[in-house]
Amino acid sequence: MSKARDPITELGQLAQTLTGVQFSERSREMIKSRLQKRLSELKLGSYEAYYDYFMANRESETPRFVALLTTHHTYFFREFSHFDFIQKKSLPALLEKVRQRPDRTLRIWSAACSRGQEVYSLAMFLDLHLKTFDPTLKFEILGTDIDSESVEVAKNGVYLFDELKEVPLPLLGQHWVRGKGEISAYAKVTSNLKKNCVFKTANLFELGNPGSAFKKFDLIFCRNVFIYFNQEQIKKVSQALLERLDPDGYFFIGISESLLQLGLSVTSGGPSVYQHKAKAAPVANSSLSPATRAIESAPSKLGPQLVRPSMEAPKPMRILCVDDSPVILALLGKIFTKDEGFEIVGTAVNGLQAAEKMKSLKPDAMTLDIHMPEQTGIEYLEKNFRAGHPPVVMVTSVARENSDLAGRALSLGAADYVEKPALSNLAERAEEIRNKIRCSVLAGSGSRLTLDRSFQRPTTSTKKPSGVRIVLLTLAHRHRQGFPCGCQCSLQRCGALCHGQHPPLPLHVPHLCALPHC
Repeated sequence: MSKARDPITELGQLAQTLTGVQFSERSREMIKSRLQKRLSELKLGSYEAYYDYFMANRESETPRFVALLTTHHTYFFREFSHFDFIQKKSLPALLEKVRQRPDRTLRIWSAACSRGQEVYSLAMFLDLHLKTFDPTLKFEILGTDIDSESVEVAKNGVYLFDELKEVPLPLLGQHWVRGKGEISAYAKVTSNLKKNCVFKTANLFELGNPGSAFKKFDLIFCRNVFIYFNQEQIKKVSQALLERLDPDGYFFIGISESLLQLGLSVTSGGPSVYQHKAKAAPVANSSLSPATRAIESAPSKLGPQLVRPSMEAPKPMRILCVDDSPVILALLGKIFTKDEGFEIVGTAVNGLQAAEKMKSLKPDAMTLDIHMPEQTGIEYLEKNFRAGHPPVVMVTSVARENSDLAGRALSLGAADYVEKPALSNLAERAEEIRNKIRCSVLAGSGSRLTLDRSFQRPTTSTKKPSGVRIVLLTLAHRHRQGFPCGCQCSLQRCGALCHGQHPPLPLHVPHLCALPHC
Protein backbone atom coordinates (compact mmCIF):
# COMPACT_ATOMS: atom_id res chain seq x y z
CA MET A 1 0.00 0.00 0.00
CA SER A 2 1.41 3.38 -0.95
CA LYS A 3 1.97 5.95 1.73
CA ALA A 4 -0.84 8.50 2.08
CA ARG A 5 -0.06 11.85 0.53
CA ASP A 6 0.72 14.69 2.95
CA PRO A 7 -0.07 17.99 1.15
CA ILE A 8 1.11 20.20 4.04
CA THR A 9 4.58 18.63 3.97
CA GLU A 10 4.66 18.95 0.18
CA LEU A 11 3.64 22.61 0.37
CA GLY A 12 6.23 23.29 3.05
CA GLN A 13 8.95 21.69 0.93
CA LEU A 14 7.78 23.71 -2.05
CA ALA A 15 7.96 26.97 -0.06
CA GLN A 16 11.39 26.00 1.23
CA THR A 17 12.65 25.43 -2.30
CA LEU A 18 11.26 28.75 -3.50
CA THR A 19 12.31 30.95 -0.56
CA GLY A 20 15.03 29.14 1.37
CA VAL A 21 12.99 29.48 4.56
CA GLN A 22 13.24 26.35 6.68
CA PHE A 23 9.85 24.77 7.42
CA SER A 24 9.73 21.99 10.01
CA GLU A 25 7.02 19.83 11.54
CA ARG A 26 6.36 22.71 13.95
CA SER A 27 5.42 24.88 10.94
CA ARG A 28 2.42 22.75 9.95
CA GLU A 29 -0.22 24.80 11.75
CA MET A 30 1.26 28.05 10.50
CA ILE A 31 1.18 26.79 6.89
CA LYS A 32 -2.40 25.61 7.26
CA SER A 33 -3.65 28.84 8.84
CA ARG A 34 -1.93 31.11 6.27
CA LEU A 35 -3.24 29.12 3.32
CA GLN A 36 -6.79 28.74 4.61
CA LYS A 37 -7.91 32.10 3.27
CA ARG A 38 -6.46 31.31 -0.15
CA LEU A 39 -8.37 28.04 -0.23
CA SER A 40 -11.56 29.98 0.48
CA GLU A 41 -10.81 32.49 -2.28
CA LEU A 42 -10.27 29.68 -4.78
CA LYS A 43 -13.23 27.66 -3.44
CA LEU A 44 -10.99 24.64 -2.88
CA GLY A 45 -11.99 22.04 -0.35
CA SER A 46 -8.59 20.69 0.73
CA TYR A 47 -4.88 21.44 0.92
CA GLU A 48 -4.29 18.60 -1.51
CA ALA A 49 -6.54 20.37 -4.02
CA TYR A 50 -4.56 23.57 -3.49
CA TYR A 51 -1.29 21.74 -4.13
CA ASP A 52 -2.67 20.46 -7.42
CA TYR A 53 -3.93 23.94 -8.26
CA PHE A 54 -0.50 25.40 -7.54
CA MET A 55 1.29 22.89 -9.75
CA ALA A 56 -1.15 23.60 -12.59
CA ASN A 57 -0.81 27.40 -12.22
CA ARG A 58 2.71 27.66 -10.90
CA GLU A 59 3.79 30.85 -12.64
CA SER A 60 0.75 32.92 -11.64
CA GLU A 61 0.30 31.43 -8.16
CA THR A 62 3.92 31.54 -6.94
CA PRO A 63 3.87 35.25 -5.94
CA ARG A 64 0.71 34.76 -3.83
CA PHE A 65 2.05 31.54 -2.30
CA VAL A 66 5.36 33.19 -1.37
CA ALA A 67 3.56 36.21 0.09
CA LEU A 68 1.44 34.02 2.33
CA LEU A 69 4.24 31.85 3.67
CA THR A 70 6.96 34.43 4.26
CA THR A 71 7.16 36.67 7.31
CA HIS A 72 6.94 40.44 6.87
CA HIS A 73 7.29 41.71 10.42
CA THR A 74 9.33 44.89 10.43
CA TYR A 75 9.06 48.53 11.40
CA PHE A 76 10.78 51.85 10.90
CA PHE A 77 14.26 52.24 12.40
CA ARG A 78 14.48 48.68 13.64
CA GLU A 79 17.79 48.02 15.44
CA PHE A 80 18.77 51.66 15.68
CA SER A 81 22.35 50.87 16.73
CA HIS A 82 23.11 50.22 13.05
CA PHE A 83 22.02 53.73 12.13
CA ASP A 84 24.23 55.07 14.91
CA PHE A 85 27.11 53.02 13.45
CA ILE A 86 26.52 54.47 9.97
CA GLN A 87 26.62 58.03 11.23
CA LYS A 88 29.68 57.58 13.44
CA LYS A 89 31.79 55.08 11.46
CA SER A 90 30.54 54.09 8.02
CA LEU A 91 29.99 57.54 6.56
CA PRO A 92 33.28 59.06 7.75
CA ALA A 93 35.20 56.02 6.45
CA LEU A 94 33.50 56.03 3.03
CA LEU A 95 33.35 59.78 2.50
CA GLU A 96 36.52 60.31 0.45
CA LYS A 97 35.82 57.36 -1.82
CA VAL A 98 32.30 58.60 -2.60
CA ARG A 99 33.65 62.10 -3.32
CA GLN A 100 35.97 60.67 -5.98
CA ARG A 101 33.14 59.08 -7.98
CA PRO A 102 31.82 60.98 -11.00
CA ASP A 103 28.26 60.73 -9.66
CA ARG A 104 29.30 61.43 -6.01
CA THR A 105 26.70 58.90 -4.92
CA LEU A 106 26.62 56.57 -1.92
CA ARG A 107 25.02 53.26 -2.91
CA ILE A 108 22.98 51.14 -0.48
CA TRP A 109 21.13 47.85 -0.93
CA SER A 110 18.40 46.61 1.37
CA ALA A 111 18.41 42.97 0.27
CA ALA A 112 15.30 41.84 2.17
CA CYS A 113 13.32 45.06 2.33
CA SER A 114 9.88 43.57 3.05
CA ARG A 115 7.35 46.42 2.71
CA GLY A 116 9.96 49.15 2.52
CA GLN A 117 10.29 50.41 6.09
CA GLU A 118 14.02 49.72 6.17
CA VAL A 119 14.61 51.51 2.87
CA TYR A 120 12.70 54.62 3.87
CA SER A 121 14.35 54.59 7.30
CA LEU A 122 17.76 54.62 5.64
CA ALA A 123 16.64 57.34 3.23
CA MET A 124 15.39 59.59 6.05
CA PHE A 125 18.55 59.01 8.05
CA LEU A 126 20.93 59.68 5.16
CA ASP A 127 18.99 62.73 4.00
CA LEU A 128 19.66 64.27 7.41
CA HIS A 129 23.20 63.11 8.16
CA LEU A 130 24.91 62.91 4.77
CA LYS A 131 24.42 66.67 4.41
CA THR A 132 26.43 67.28 7.56
CA PHE A 133 29.45 65.57 5.96
CA ASP A 134 29.11 67.01 2.46
CA PRO A 135 25.90 68.54 1.05
CA THR A 136 27.08 67.84 -2.51
CA LEU A 137 26.95 64.07 -2.00
CA LYS A 138 23.92 61.99 -3.02
CA PHE A 139 22.62 58.55 -2.16
CA GLU A 140 20.56 55.86 -3.86
CA ILE A 141 18.95 52.85 -2.23
CA LEU A 142 17.90 49.60 -3.88
CA GLY A 143 15.26 47.62 -2.01
CA THR A 144 14.60 44.01 -3.01
CA ASP A 145 12.40 41.27 -1.61
CA ILE A 146 11.21 37.86 -2.72
CA ASP A 147 7.58 38.82 -2.10
CA SER A 148 6.28 40.84 -5.05
CA GLU A 149 3.26 42.07 -3.09
CA SER A 150 5.50 43.53 -0.39
CA VAL A 151 7.60 45.20 -3.08
CA GLU A 152 4.47 46.82 -4.52
CA VAL A 153 3.59 48.18 -1.07
CA ALA A 154 7.11 49.59 -0.78
CA LYS A 155 6.87 51.21 -4.22
CA ASN A 156 3.58 52.83 -3.31
CA GLY A 157 5.05 54.28 -0.09
CA VAL A 158 1.80 54.51 1.89
CA TYR A 159 1.77 53.40 5.53
CA LEU A 160 -0.46 53.55 8.53
CA PHE A 161 -0.02 56.86 10.31
CA ASP A 162 0.54 55.01 13.61
CA GLU A 163 3.70 53.41 12.17
CA LEU A 164 5.23 56.80 11.46
CA LYS A 165 4.46 58.20 14.90
CA GLU A 166 7.31 56.03 16.17
CA VAL A 167 9.84 57.60 13.78
CA PRO A 168 12.09 60.16 15.51
CA LEU A 169 10.85 63.62 14.60
CA PRO A 170 14.23 64.99 13.42
CA LEU A 171 14.21 62.31 10.72
CA LEU A 172 10.68 62.81 9.44
CA GLY A 173 11.48 66.23 8.05
CA GLN A 174 9.34 67.10 5.04
CA HIS A 175 9.33 63.51 3.81
CA TRP A 176 5.77 62.46 4.63
CA VAL A 177 2.32 63.88 4.09
CA ARG A 178 -0.68 62.69 6.00
CA GLY A 179 -4.09 62.09 4.50
CA LYS A 180 -7.11 64.16 5.43
CA GLY A 181 -10.59 63.22 6.54
CA GLU A 182 -11.41 59.58 6.06
CA ILE A 183 -7.87 58.68 4.99
CA SER A 184 -6.18 60.49 7.89
CA ALA A 185 -5.08 57.10 9.23
CA TYR A 186 -2.49 56.95 6.43
CA ALA A 187 0.61 58.87 5.38
CA LYS A 188 2.52 58.79 2.11
CA VAL A 189 6.20 59.35 1.35
CA THR A 190 6.90 62.45 -0.70
CA SER A 191 8.79 62.47 -3.99
CA ASN A 192 11.84 64.26 -2.54
CA LEU A 193 12.64 61.14 -0.52
CA LYS A 194 11.16 58.52 -2.81
CA LYS A 195 13.29 59.63 -5.79
CA ASN A 196 16.33 58.11 -4.03
CA CYS A 197 14.71 54.68 -3.67
CA VAL A 198 14.20 51.88 -6.21
CA PHE A 199 12.35 48.63 -5.46
CA LYS A 200 12.53 45.30 -7.28
CA THR A 201 11.48 41.70 -6.69
CA ALA A 202 14.49 39.42 -6.22
CA ASN A 203 15.26 36.03 -4.71
CA LEU A 204 18.45 35.96 -2.64
CA PHE A 205 19.18 32.46 -3.96
CA GLU A 206 18.93 33.54 -7.60
CA LEU A 207 21.09 36.66 -7.75
CA GLY A 208 23.37 35.35 -10.49
CA ASN A 209 26.81 36.67 -11.36
CA PRO A 210 27.19 40.41 -10.70
CA GLY A 211 29.41 40.91 -13.75
CA SER A 212 32.48 43.07 -14.20
CA ALA A 213 30.51 46.25 -14.95
CA PHE A 214 28.31 45.87 -11.89
CA LYS A 215 28.41 48.85 -9.53
CA LYS A 216 29.20 47.63 -6.04
CA PHE A 217 27.33 48.81 -2.95
CA ASP A 218 28.86 50.74 -0.05
CA LEU A 219 26.31 49.44 2.46
CA ILE A 220 24.35 46.19 2.18
CA PHE A 221 21.60 45.28 4.63
CA CYS A 222 20.27 41.75 4.98
CA ARG A 223 18.88 41.83 8.49
CA ASN A 224 16.78 39.29 10.39
CA VAL A 225 16.61 36.95 7.41
CA PHE A 226 19.29 34.40 8.23
CA ILE A 227 17.36 33.16 11.26
CA TYR A 228 15.12 31.35 8.75
CA PHE A 229 18.00 29.71 6.81
CA ASN A 230 20.36 26.84 7.52
CA GLN A 231 24.14 27.26 7.72
CA GLU A 232 24.79 26.29 4.10
CA GLN A 233 22.14 28.71 2.83
CA ILE A 234 23.47 31.56 4.97
CA LYS A 235 26.96 31.04 3.58
CA LYS A 236 25.70 30.92 -0.02
CA VAL A 237 23.63 34.10 0.29
CA SER A 238 26.35 35.93 2.21
CA GLN A 239 28.95 35.11 -0.44
CA ALA A 240 26.64 36.38 -3.18
CA LEU A 241 26.02 39.62 -1.28
CA LEU A 242 29.70 40.11 -0.42
CA GLU A 243 30.56 39.84 -4.13
CA ARG A 244 28.41 42.92 -4.58
CA LEU A 245 29.92 44.83 -1.63
CA ASP A 246 32.55 47.48 -2.30
CA PRO A 247 36.01 46.49 -0.95
CA ASP A 248 35.65 49.21 1.68
CA GLY A 249 31.94 48.66 2.26
CA TYR A 250 29.92 47.42 5.23
CA PHE A 251 27.57 44.42 5.40
CA PHE A 252 24.79 44.56 8.05
CA ILE A 253 22.88 41.54 9.34
CA GLY A 254 20.42 41.20 12.23
CA ILE A 255 21.63 41.94 15.74
CA SER A 256 20.89 38.33 16.75
CA GLU A 257 22.88 36.91 13.82
CA SER A 258 26.59 36.23 13.19
CA LEU A 259 28.76 35.18 10.24
CA LEU A 260 32.13 34.53 11.85
CA GLN A 261 31.82 30.72 12.01
CA LEU A 262 31.05 30.24 8.31
CA GLY A 263 34.57 30.46 6.88
CA LEU A 264 33.85 33.69 5.02
CA SER A 265 36.62 36.20 4.38
CA VAL A 266 35.11 38.82 6.66
CA THR A 267 35.88 40.50 9.93
CA SER A 268 33.52 42.07 12.42
CA GLY A 269 33.41 45.85 12.40
CA GLY A 270 30.57 46.52 14.85
CA PRO A 271 27.25 45.14 16.12
CA SER A 272 26.56 42.49 13.45
CA VAL A 273 28.45 44.59 10.90
CA TYR A 274 31.06 43.00 8.61
CA GLN A 275 33.74 44.06 6.13
CA HIS A 276 35.95 42.25 3.67
CA LYS A 277 38.86 40.91 5.69
CA ALA A 278 41.55 42.20 3.34
CA LYS A 279 40.27 45.78 3.53
CA ALA A 280 38.97 46.06 7.09
CA ALA A 281 40.71 48.36 9.52
CA PRO A 282 43.01 46.56 11.99
CA VAL A 283 40.96 47.89 14.92
CA ALA A 284 37.59 46.87 13.49
CA ASN A 285 36.80 44.60 16.43
CA SER A 286 37.47 47.31 18.99
CA SER A 287 33.80 48.30 19.00
CA LEU A 288 32.84 44.86 20.35
CA SER A 289 32.96 44.01 24.01
CA PRO A 290 35.44 41.36 25.26
CA ALA A 291 32.50 39.06 25.99
CA THR A 292 31.15 39.46 22.45
CA ARG A 293 34.58 38.84 20.91
CA ALA A 294 34.87 35.66 22.95
CA ILE A 295 31.48 34.44 21.74
CA GLU A 296 32.19 35.40 18.13
CA SER A 297 35.54 33.59 18.09
CA ALA A 298 34.46 30.46 19.98
CA PRO A 299 34.16 27.28 17.89
CA SER A 300 30.61 26.28 17.10
CA LYS A 301 28.94 23.01 16.13
CA LEU A 302 25.58 24.64 15.59
CA GLY A 303 26.33 27.06 12.78
CA PRO A 304 25.71 30.80 13.19
CA GLN A 305 25.58 32.09 16.75
CA LEU A 306 22.27 33.58 17.84
CA VAL A 307 23.79 36.14 20.19
CA ARG A 308 23.05 39.78 20.73
CA PRO A 309 26.31 41.71 20.56
CA SER A 310 26.00 45.29 21.72
CA MET A 311 28.06 48.18 20.46
CA GLU A 312 30.13 49.73 23.21
CA ALA A 313 30.26 53.48 22.91
CA PRO A 314 33.25 55.04 24.68
CA LYS A 315 30.79 56.29 27.28
CA PRO A 316 27.13 55.50 27.90
CA MET A 317 24.62 58.20 27.02
CA ARG A 318 23.86 60.09 30.23
CA ILE A 319 20.15 60.70 30.85
CA LEU A 320 18.27 62.92 33.34
CA CYS A 321 14.72 61.61 33.86
CA VAL A 322 12.09 64.10 35.04
CA ASP A 323 8.72 62.76 36.21
CA ASP A 324 6.72 62.95 39.43
CA SER A 325 5.62 59.30 39.15
CA PRO A 326 7.87 56.75 40.93
CA VAL A 327 6.37 54.04 38.71
CA ILE A 328 7.39 55.82 35.50
CA LEU A 329 10.87 56.54 36.86
CA ALA A 330 11.21 52.83 37.67
CA LEU A 331 10.13 51.87 34.14
CA LEU A 332 12.60 54.36 32.64
CA GLY A 333 15.25 52.67 34.77
CA LYS A 334 14.47 49.41 32.96
CA ILE A 335 14.64 51.15 29.59
CA PHE A 336 17.88 53.13 29.99
CA THR A 337 20.30 50.37 30.95
CA LYS A 338 24.06 50.17 30.42
CA ASP A 339 23.56 47.14 28.18
CA GLU A 340 21.65 49.45 25.83
CA GLY A 341 24.30 52.17 26.06
CA PHE A 342 22.60 54.45 28.61
CA GLU A 343 23.09 55.62 32.15
CA ILE A 344 20.51 57.47 34.26
CA VAL A 345 22.62 60.06 36.08
CA GLY A 346 19.74 61.63 37.99
CA THR A 347 15.99 62.02 38.43
CA ALA A 348 13.74 64.95 39.30
CA VAL A 349 10.06 65.22 40.18
CA ASN A 350 9.38 68.65 38.67
CA GLY A 351 10.91 71.37 36.52
CA LEU A 352 12.50 73.23 39.43
CA GLN A 353 14.47 70.17 40.54
CA ALA A 354 15.36 69.42 36.92
CA ALA A 355 16.89 72.88 36.44
CA GLU A 356 19.12 72.43 39.49
CA LYS A 357 20.23 68.94 38.52
CA MET A 358 20.87 70.01 34.95
CA LYS A 359 23.54 72.45 36.18
CA SER A 360 25.49 69.88 38.17
CA LEU A 361 24.94 66.68 36.19
CA LYS A 362 25.29 68.02 32.64
CA PRO A 363 23.46 65.07 31.00
CA ASP A 364 23.51 64.25 27.30
CA ALA A 365 19.70 64.25 27.10
CA MET A 366 16.59 64.64 29.23
CA THR A 367 13.20 62.97 29.38
CA LEU A 368 10.51 65.37 30.58
CA ASP A 369 6.93 64.92 31.72
CA ILE A 370 4.33 67.66 31.18
CA HIS A 371 2.04 67.47 34.21
CA MET A 372 4.12 67.88 37.38
CA PRO A 373 3.69 69.84 40.63
CA GLU A 374 5.37 73.22 41.29
CA GLN A 375 6.71 73.54 37.73
CA THR A 376 5.34 71.66 34.73
CA GLY A 377 7.36 70.46 31.77
CA ILE A 378 5.96 73.28 29.62
CA GLU A 379 7.02 75.86 32.24
CA TYR A 380 10.46 74.28 32.43
CA LEU A 381 10.96 74.61 28.70
CA GLU A 382 9.74 78.23 28.73
CA LYS A 383 12.23 79.18 31.44
CA ASN A 384 15.23 77.00 30.63
CA PHE A 385 15.40 75.78 27.06
CA ARG A 386 18.02 77.80 25.20
CA ALA A 387 20.72 77.13 22.61
CA GLY A 388 23.12 74.54 23.96
CA HIS A 389 20.53 72.83 26.17
CA PRO A 390 20.72 69.03 25.86
CA PRO A 391 17.98 67.48 23.71
CA VAL A 392 14.67 66.99 25.51
CA VAL A 393 12.27 64.15 24.70
CA MET A 394 8.81 64.49 26.20
CA VAL A 395 7.67 61.28 27.90
CA THR A 396 4.17 62.01 29.09
CA SER A 397 0.62 60.71 29.33
CA VAL A 398 -0.65 63.51 27.08
CA ALA A 399 -1.26 62.04 23.63
CA ARG A 400 0.46 63.90 20.83
CA GLU A 401 -2.57 63.67 18.59
CA ASN A 402 -4.95 66.59 18.94
CA SER A 403 -2.93 67.94 21.86
CA ASP A 404 -2.15 71.62 22.20
CA LEU A 405 0.23 70.78 25.05
CA ALA A 406 2.24 68.41 22.88
CA GLY A 407 2.52 70.97 20.11
CA ARG A 408 3.47 73.62 22.65
CA ALA A 409 6.29 71.45 24.04
CA LEU A 410 7.69 70.85 20.55
CA SER A 411 7.48 74.53 19.65
CA LEU A 412 9.42 75.42 22.83
CA GLY A 413 12.34 73.20 21.84
CA ALA A 414 11.52 69.59 22.72
CA ALA A 415 13.15 67.29 20.17
CA ASP A 416 10.52 64.58 20.24
CA TYR A 417 7.46 63.15 21.93
CA VAL A 418 6.60 59.71 23.35
CA GLU A 419 3.60 58.54 25.30
CA LYS A 420 4.45 57.05 28.70
CA PRO A 421 5.31 53.36 28.86
CA ALA A 422 3.36 50.80 30.84
CA LEU A 423 4.15 47.23 31.83
CA SER A 424 1.79 46.01 29.10
CA ASN A 425 3.73 47.75 26.29
CA LEU A 426 7.16 48.21 27.87
CA ALA A 427 9.19 46.34 25.24
CA GLU A 428 7.57 48.18 22.34
CA ARG A 429 7.67 51.60 23.99
CA ALA A 430 11.23 51.06 25.28
CA GLU A 431 12.69 50.76 21.81
CA GLU A 432 10.79 53.82 20.63
CA ILE A 433 12.03 55.90 23.59
CA ARG A 434 15.64 54.76 23.19
CA ASN A 435 15.59 55.39 19.44
CA LYS A 436 14.19 58.87 19.85
CA ILE A 437 16.72 59.75 22.54
CA ARG A 438 19.61 58.46 20.40
CA CYS A 439 18.37 60.28 17.34
CA SER A 440 17.81 63.56 19.18
CA VAL A 441 21.39 63.43 20.48
CA LEU A 442 22.77 62.59 17.02
CA ALA A 443 20.74 65.34 15.38
CA GLY A 444 21.33 67.91 18.13
CA SER A 445 18.86 70.39 19.56
CA GLY A 446 16.86 72.40 17.09
CA SER A 447 16.31 69.62 14.50
CA ARG A 448 12.58 69.43 14.99
CA LEU A 449 9.71 68.52 12.76
CA THR A 450 7.82 71.32 11.05
CA LEU A 451 5.35 68.78 9.67
CA ASP A 452 4.22 67.67 13.11
CA ARG A 453 1.05 69.79 13.03
CA SER A 454 -0.43 67.26 10.64
CA PHE A 455 0.46 64.55 13.14
CA GLN A 456 -1.65 66.26 15.80
CA ARG A 457 -4.94 65.89 13.94
CA PRO A 458 -7.42 63.23 15.01
CA THR A 459 -7.47 60.20 12.74
CA THR A 460 -11.25 59.96 12.68
CA SER A 461 -13.38 61.65 10.06
CA THR A 462 -15.86 64.31 11.09
CA LYS A 463 -17.89 63.79 7.92
CA LYS A 464 -21.16 61.99 8.54
CA PRO A 465 -22.33 59.51 5.92
CA SER A 466 -25.38 60.80 4.06
CA GLY A 467 -26.69 57.39 3.11
CA VAL A 468 -25.89 53.82 2.29
CA ARG A 469 -23.10 53.35 -0.25
CA ILE A 470 -22.83 50.17 -2.26
CA VAL A 471 -19.83 49.53 -4.49
CA LEU A 472 -19.45 46.36 -6.55
CA LEU A 473 -15.85 45.28 -7.12
CA THR A 474 -14.47 42.29 -8.93
CA LEU A 475 -11.51 40.42 -7.48
CA ALA A 476 -9.28 42.07 -10.08
CA HIS A 477 -10.48 45.51 -8.97
CA ARG A 478 -9.87 44.57 -5.38
CA HIS A 479 -6.26 43.71 -5.96
CA ARG A 480 -5.12 46.27 -8.53
CA GLN A 481 -7.58 49.13 -8.62
CA GLY A 482 -6.05 52.25 -10.14
CA PHE A 483 -6.38 55.75 -8.75
CA PRO A 484 -8.29 58.26 -10.88
CA CYS A 485 -4.94 60.06 -11.18
CA GLY A 486 -3.32 57.00 -12.73
CA CYS A 487 -1.41 55.74 -9.67
CA GLN A 488 -1.85 52.07 -8.88
CA CYS A 489 -3.34 50.88 -5.62
CA SER A 490 -0.93 48.12 -4.65
CA LEU A 491 -2.02 47.92 -1.02
CA GLN A 492 -5.09 45.81 -1.74
CA ARG A 493 -7.18 48.07 0.49
CA CYS A 494 -9.89 48.76 -2.06
CA GLY A 495 -12.54 47.40 0.24
CA ALA A 496 -10.47 44.24 0.59
CA LEU A 497 -9.11 42.31 3.52
CA CYS A 498 -5.43 42.87 2.69
CA HIS A 499 -4.48 39.73 4.62
CA GLY A 500 -5.43 41.46 7.86
CA GLN A 501 -2.49 43.84 7.62
CA HIS A 502 -4.41 47.11 7.19
CA PRO A 503 -7.91 48.39 7.87
CA PRO A 504 -9.83 48.81 4.62
CA LEU A 505 -10.34 52.29 3.25
CA PRO A 506 -13.92 53.52 3.06
CA LEU A 507 -15.25 52.43 -0.32
CA HIS A 508 -16.55 55.85 -1.30
CA VAL A 509 -13.15 57.50 -0.88
CA PRO A 510 -11.17 57.71 -4.16
CA HIS A 511 -8.43 55.64 -2.54
CA LEU A 512 -5.35 57.69 -1.67
CA CYS A 513 -5.71 60.36 -4.32
CA ALA A 514 -6.12 62.97 -1.61
CA LEU A 515 -2.44 62.39 -0.89
CA PRO A 516 0.24 63.88 -3.12
CA HIS A 517 1.59 61.20 -5.43
CA CYS A 518 4.56 60.70 -7.71
